[in-house]
Amino acid sequence: MSRLHISTPELDERNLSYEEYFRVIHVLLRHEALYLRKIHPNKSIDDIKAYPLIIIEKIVKITGTLYSVVVRNKDYVVSNIILRSLADIISSMILIYTEPDLEIKKIRHYLFIMDGLYGRMKNLPIDLKYDGKIQKEEYEQLKEQIDNAYNNYNEAYLLAKNEIQNLSIYKTHKQTIDILINNRKWKFKDISESNIKYYSWTELYSYANLPVDSVFFSLLSEFVHGLSTSNLLIDNTDETFEPILSIASSLIGKVLNLLNILYSNEIPLIEDKMVSALYDDDLPVHYVKSILSEFASRTNEKVAEN
Repeated sequence: MSRLHISTPELDERNLSYEEYFRVIHVLLRHEALYLRKIHPNKSIDDIKAYPLIIIEKIVKITGTLYSVVVRNKDYVVSNIILRSLADIISSMILIYTEPDLEIKKIRHYLFIMDGLYGRMKNLPIDLKYDGKIQKEEYEQLKEQIDNAYNNYNEAYLLAKNEIQNLSIYKTHKQTIDILINNRKWKFKDISESNIKYYSWTELYSYANLPVDSVFFSLLSEFVHGLSTSNLLIDNTDETFEPILSIASSLIGKVLNLLNILYSNEIPLIEDKMVSALYDDDLPVHYVKSILSEFASRTNEKVAEN
């Protein structure tokens, strides 16, 4: 199946290819995450201001992998799997961390943490028995490693649970919140409803207002689960991967907008470093100069206003 090249006015005006624009916006995200991390170095699960940066740093790695998969490997299936993963991660972040009610935000955050920790604990073979297939010393080291991991996960799980139960809203909605805690359901719609309803992934994509129709991201599960769609013969041309780079760039743009919301006070402190650092990443010079020019204009406007 061959693909046509589709021109985009925004990229044509900037004289950029899909691949160049992806590199630019990916580097912007990487630098922004780097400098925000210096302001918020804490990586504890109970630091709700800094914790989103852990997810952002993961997105930086995933999108870097996507670039390699597209440009070097020309792997259409894995590219779509990564797109689906990005959609899940970004829509989850938007639901949890743009919540205006701080206590609801904390409930979602800690339930999200508990959900992940429970999955890890559930899959650890804590009842491991020695069967003689490996050295006894190796077995004992492995058993100790598993036990330590379980205890660490369980300690963090109980901490998250305790944080929720210490919220003032827990006293007024104890029955509902206990149901959420017991099932680790962070995708709830309204905590005040007696009959709790939850977002499906398709609904969550719509809620997050992702740049592509929510049905599209749901259909990418075909690639995740290895269904027949993933067996289609696809030409490994640049044109084939242009839509993937375009969608990925839009998703990264969504993340940058999210950072502007979550760290509105910090962004002005790092913007000059972030933009000037673009020269160090072998990006299209004409576009970097354009960004610097726009930044200089905004800076001059702020000076004039003051």
